[in-house]
Amino acid sequence: MLKRDRALTVFGALVAVSVVGACSAMPLVVEDAVVPVTEAPFTSPLDEFIGQAVWTNQEEFQRASDEFAVLREELIAQCMREAGFNYQPDINSDRWTIASGHLDDIHPDDREWVSQYGLGIVSGHRMRTGGTIFDVRDDDPNAEYVAGLSDLAREAFEAALYGPADNPPTQMAVQTQADWEDWMRTRGCWGQAIVEAQANSPLFLREQDEFAPLFSAISDMQNNVSERPDMVTLNSEWSHCMADAGHVGLSSPADGPGRFWSEYMNTSFTVQQLQAEGMDVDRAEMLAPLQAREIDLALADLDCRISIDYRARLNAIMLEAESQFVVDHRALLEDFRNAAE
Repeated sequence: MLKRDRALTVFGALVAVSVVGACSAMPLVVEDAVVPVTEAPFTSPLDEFIGQAVWTNQEEFQRASDEFAVLREELIAQCMREAGFNYQPDINSDRWTIASGHLDDIHPDDREWVSQYGLGIVSGHRMRTGGTIFDVRDDDPNAEYVAGLSDLAREAFEAALYGPADNPPTQMAVQTQADWEDWMRTRGCWGQAIVEAQANSPLFLREQDEFAPLFSAISDMQNNVSERPDMVTLNSEWSHCMADAGHVGLSSPADGPGRFWSEYMNTSFTVQQLQAEGMDVDRAEMLAPLQAREIDLALADLDCRISIDYRARLNAIMLEAESQFVVDHRALLEDFRNAAE
């Protein structure tokens, strides 16, 4: 079935990624800086309020994601029936994906794992989001039905599903969740269903405008941590260690993945294009040089973090910052916890 908005980047999905990443048990600013395996894990003071299992446990996250997909497709089917079409729920649809990268099986302190997978980018361990770029599927339950429609009926089907063809392809002036929801409601049964399914899913509680002040404050706190003199000193020591190992220009462990993401995505896209054109392309072979460089950087990162006791020092900084944050924002945190429960 034609998917006119396959390349669409949805504001809600981005919010889901950024908020989940920023507010899981470990703050975003330290997501890639990890403790030696012998050290006790850091317990975030914020976790008591915003660390519910639906965002931190893979099984609970998957359960909620599956429930969201089922509800979304049921709502689409109901809306399409009202428009006069026989739409079958498409649970495997990749028109909408929920990122779960913060729950991926990544072990950056395990030297054997790092030696094999590096940062987990080329291997696919980091930021798994599902979906494909091209419209080639053999399990679309609506493909045969749509193919049997006349050209005029097919256009009407697409308009009912995605909204009018002259809708703007990207969001205009989207600043808040409410703005995004208004825009999505113009995207036909698909967009309307996503808005309603989100309102009934615990996965998207953090996106509600009601809690925007809380997560804005958390973001400010994290930014302030990165500017603290003790944090600046710690990252400077790490940066100098990495430069000595031949990796110049990195200011903190969080910078490592950024060095490879764009090249990985561009190479993967090229492979998919060539394969779609019928060419025999070995994806692993094309990505091998990138993964070798990724592994080299990841091993240097591990050695540098261990040599300067990065994580223990970072944990002390975060414990102080988050403890004070809880004192200053307890009312907002308790409101969120009550809503989540």
